[in-house]
Amino acid sequence: MSIKETITKELLDRIDDPAGLEEVLKRHGRSKGPLYSALAEATAQLRRQYESLVQETQRLAARQAQAESEISVLEGRQRSLGLKARGMEKDIGQKEARLSEVRGLIETADRLEGQGFGKDNLEQLFNLLAETGGYRLPGAPISTVPSESREGPSPGGALGGGGQAAGSQDQSPRHID
Repeated sequence: MSIKETITKELLDRIDDPAGLEEVLKRHGRSKGPLYSALAEATAQLRRQYESLVQETQRLAARQAQAESEISVLEGRQRSLGLKARGMEKDIGQKEARLSEVRGLIETADRLEGQGFGKDNLEQLFNLLAETGGYRLPGAPISTVPSESREGPSPGGALGGGGQAAGSQDQSPRHID
């Protein structure tokens, strides 16, 4: 190893130690040519290291910016999925409530059928109630039939035998005050 290479190595080894640098400069101060050449070489090597570190820093900064952008996109997706999940949970809740309601209706229909009310009997009862104004489906319009024709069957009428037949209307004139 030449004197210049030795001085360069000693300078680079003590770059973070000011007292160590002073000692190297004092020890090799009499050989000005090799010392100056070693200082020039050490400076060139330090510049290359510095430029390499700058490039690495820039590369890492670009990678960090890309990662932050990806994080932002993922956070947006997470928020979107969260909203979608809450909407689905709401839909599930509504569907579970409707399912419970339908199960209740099925249980009621089974109980009625067990008591002798089959589908045909229930439809007949429903139609009779609808004709007499005693029942209307939720959301169905209120009947526009005049009130005297919605008074219902006469005593002992459609359900009790005698009187008017189901579905017929009383045609006798009525006096309205």
